[in-house]
Amino acid sequence: TGDYRLTESEEAAIQVQATDYPISITISNLDKNKITDYVLEEMADGVEVGSHKIEEGSKIVITRVDVSLLKITKQETVPATYNLEQNYPNPFNPSTTIKFTLPENTNATLSIYNTLGQKVAELINGNIEAGRYSYRWDAGNVASGIYFYELRTDNFISVKKMLLIR
Repeated sequence: TGDYRLTESEEAAIQVQATDYPISITISNLDKNKITDYVLEEMADGVEVGSHKIEEGSKIVITRVDVSLLKITKQETVPATYNLEQNYPNPFNPSTTIKFTLPENTNATLSIYNTLGQKVAELINGNIEAGRYSYRWDAGNVASGIYFYELRTDNFISVKKMLLIR
């Protein structure tokens, strides 16, 4: 609100000092040639905990009260390949970040499984646009041990192992 503007540079930071949540952000008046060139990252304790593609007219809702900084950065071109990165940190306690890239729009699921093959969390399930993504998993409600995370799309499947230590 208040007709705030941001710089045209490749990166901008917004400090969050809210007392009421959720926080709603509306994106407008973007240069038509740059609509898909920027991403808003939610930062908590110096770690990315969520990201949003910035599009004209989009409304972004920040629900996490621990988010203290929003970073707007220029997004690189669309990735050329599918990739599921190793989570970081690993081992972790109690949360970790999982990053991946998609070279095309696709249906995708990002699921977490225990060593018995039981699904303990599903971070994504739906149609996702091509790009780079980062999701944070809070494992505060599961036991210590080895877990597997799987990225499954129409044309790609990858599984990686992670370790939760309390």
